[in-house]
Amino acid sequence: MDQRRAEIQAKKARLAELRYQREMRKQNRAVNSNPGSPVKGEGAKNDVDELIANLTSSVTKSNEYLDEKEEEKDKMELTSWSFDVFDVAPFLPAETVKTSYSKAVQTDSYVDAVIETVDTVERMENVNTMNVVSTAEYEEEVYEAKNEKEEGMAKYLEMDQNAKKDLFLLDAFTAFMNKSTKIVERALEDDYDVLVDYAAVEKDDRQARSEWELHQVGNYVDSKSESRNVTSIDWSPKYPELFAVSYSQPTTGGPIGLVQVWNTRLHDRSEYDFYSKSEVMCIKFSPFHANILTGGCYNGQVLVWDMRAGQDAILKTPISGIGHAHPVHAIEFIGTKNANSIITASSDGRVCTWSADFLARPQEVFDLKLPPPSRTEDLAPTCLGLHATDQSYFVVGTEDGNVYTCNRESRAGLQTGLDFNLTYIGQGAPVTGISFHPSQGPVDLSNLFLTAGLDWNVKLWRTVKPGGERAGELMAEFASEDLVYDVAWSPVRPGVFASVTGNGALDVWDLAIDVEVPVASIKSGPRSLNKVAWEKTDGKFIALGGLGSGVSVFSVGTGLGGGANAQAEEWKAMRRLWML
Repeated sequence: MDQRRAEIQAKKARLAELRYQREMRKQNRAVNSNPGSPVKGEGAKNDVDELIANLTSSVTKSNEYLDEKEEEKDKMELTSWSFDVFDVAPFLPAETVKTSYSKAVQTDSYVDAVIETVDTVERMENVNTMNVVSTAEYEEEVYEAKNEKEEGMAKYLEMDQNAKKDLFLLDAFTAFMNKSTKIVERALEDDYDVLVDYAAVEKDDRQARSEWELHQVGNYVDSKSESRNVTSIDWSPKYPELFAVSYSQPTTGGPIGLVQVWNTRLHDRSEYDFYSKSEVMCIKFSPFHANILTGGCYNGQVLVWDMRAGQDAILKTPISGIGHAHPVHAIEFIGTKNANSIITASSDGRVCTWSADFLARPQEVFDLKLPPPSRTEDLAPTCLGLHATDQSYFVVGTEDGNVYTCNRESRAGLQTGLDFNLTYIGQGAPVTGISFHPSQGPVDLSNLFLTAGLDWNVKLWRTVKPGGERAGELMAEFASEDLVYDVAWSPVRPGVFASVTGNGALDVWDLAIDVEVPVASIKSGPRSLNKVAWEKTDGKFIALGGLGSGVSVFSVGTGLGGGANAQAEEWKAMRRLWML
């Protein structure tokens, strides 16, 4: 390496000498060839001789660094100088000298080329030398950086207990961990079949039977809800994997009112938790704003939560005589996205409508009174149902076993309030659930609704006769093996509905196939079930709730769920069966 550096230093010295000689030649040419000083007679000849002597001396000195052959060649060329000097006529203001140059003068260009070549070679050799020298240094730096990184990681991993506690107490760290772990768990819960065979043969009989089977997806419970009973369930209208659950007061310690939003991909912890100072008796997602939930409480308050705004309610009704003073058992949304309201019913016999943005005072109040001779006695609503397309009236199920119609508007001779001419009498025990047909198909089934009661029956009613006359007409009755606590139509299949009973059974009916027995039935365990809700987007999941043990979600076969699986024959069968 030292020898190589010595060679480089020698070359640098030689190059410096060549550069010096080149600069001297440039200076001589500038002095002896000034265009503003014309050459005359013998003086011009002397200047030319002096120039030749300088050039000869410069070139000869520079050639000492070249090999012998080049030196002899340059000396031979230097002997062939020739100059022609012309005297200018006397009448001209100055004399003109014409000089011709031979090969010796061109030596300057040659020397310049040699210098540039040497510069290039030197730069290349310097780069190569630096690369050789710096390779070891670079590897050493990489090794040191790697060691420093490993030492830093080791120091981080060796965090003491106090530092860990401080880190875990940071709100930013807790929020980051909650969000990140939820994302990982959702990905791990993806049940997509990567081994599916798209070229498989036709389904066998066992697979065909599975079209009407129920399969449990999971049970959703955590430490905050395991000691509570389910009071209401509702699925998100926008996100098919989300459903909200309201709970009763816990038997152990904890907040009195609790609402949880669950994700079907996360079984042991909820996506969101919301709290209140009173038990939440019913819960509903807003069909117009996917982040908004509304609930009715045991103390008569109506609360609004926003999933973007934390765990506390953003709006609430006052506890006063202008609203509800008893438990709110039913809540629904009416209107459109730009103008929507909330309608609530409580056991004090009062139904109120509220602006979704202003809960300080109800927009409408309906006090439900029994007809004569018991005019002074209030009705006790237990559930409420809204027509899918006509929101000018609603029906309420009561503790006396009847279903009453209440008009929100006065029209066609009908008065606002209860219409005793349209009373649905026949449920021999308190009505526990009402569900209007969603009617999303070629046949209008919106005038059908179901009721569930403690008389062990589910009943099918029709609100409008074929001629257009409104009437409370009983169409069918479906017996059960125990008390029926809730009923719900499928959102996509015309003849499918589900009911839950006190002995823990889930019954799924398809009226287009059989009106005598359910097409699918399953027991979720020894607990009693009191709530059932269909996933609203495609009707492929059913959520069940009851006494403790959280919420169970079941998937239904293709014969019972999925809007794309609905056949035109199902709608035609419903029209023929019920003479619609």
